[in-house]
Amino acid sequence: MKKDFQDLQNKYTELQNECQKHLTSNEQLKNTNDNIVNEKQALIDQLTKQINDMQQVQGELIEKQIKQHTDFERQQIENRKIQEKLFKEKIDEYEKQIQLIKSNFIIIKFLIIINIFLDQFLIETENNNLTHEQEKIRFKNQLQQALQTSKLFFFK
Repeated sequence: MKKDFQDLQNKYTELQNECQKHLTSNEQLKNTNDNIVNEKQALIDQLTKQINDMQQVQGELIEKQIKQHTDFERQQIENRKIQEKLFKEKIDEYEKQIQLIKSNFIIIKFLIIINIFLDQFLIETENNNLTHEQEKIRFKNQLQQALQTSKLFFFK
C-alpha cells in the first residue's frame, strides 16, 4: 500500500508538474496572445489614425475644391459684370455717335436748305439786276430816240 501510495503521490507530483508546465505554457501563450492583441490593437490604432488623417485631408480637399469653384464662379460673375459695363459704355458711345451723326445730318440739311434759299435769292437778285439793266437800256434807247427826234425837230 505504501508503494501504491508512493505511486499515487508520484503521479500526483507528475500531474502537478505537468499542470505547472501547462500553466506556464498557458501563461506564455497568454502573454504571447496579449502581445499579439496589443500589436494588432496598435496596428488598428495606426490604421484608424491614417483613415482619420485621410478623411481630414479629403475634407480639406473638398473644402478647397468648393472654395476654388466658388472663387471661379465669383470671378466669372465679376468678369461678366465688367464685360456688361464695357458693352454698355460702347453702346452709349455708339448712341452718342449716332446722335451726333443725326445732328450733323440735320445741320447739313439745314445748310442745304439755306444754300437753296441763297441761290434763289441770288437768282432773283440777278434777275432783278438784269431787269433793272434792261430798263436802263430801254430808257437809254428811249432817251436816244427822243434826242434824235428832238435834234431832227430842232435842226430842220
